[in-house]
Amino acid sequence: MSKFYTIPQQEGIKPVASNTDSVRVSTAELHRVRMLTNLSKNTLQFLSSFCFIAALLSIVGSIAIWFLAKSPDPAHGERFGIFVGLWAPTFLILSNKLDTTITEKAVE
Repeated sequence: MSKFYTIPQQEGIKPVASNTDSVRVSTAELHRVRMLTNLSKNTLQFLSSFCFIAALLSIVGSIAIWFLAKSPDPAHGERFGIFVGLWAPTFLILSNKLDTTITEKAVE
């Protein structure tokens, strides 16, 4: 069961319940907001770029594994190639979320 905290209203926080002065948020949401707002813009930009490059490398690595890992069991290489390829969407989502956070920080 998650705990809820009442904090002053802030933009970018998804409320569980609200009134005019404060917002009730879950523990997970509170930690997410605190973690991202404590990082500098340069750090967020670096992490965003890193995640994007990791996604590209995941795609290239997946294709390389698919074609090159054929011995002794070709099915193992194909499955491992698919597994590595599944990392790309996660890295792209993280990169996008970090870019959104940078944009929100620039507005403040």
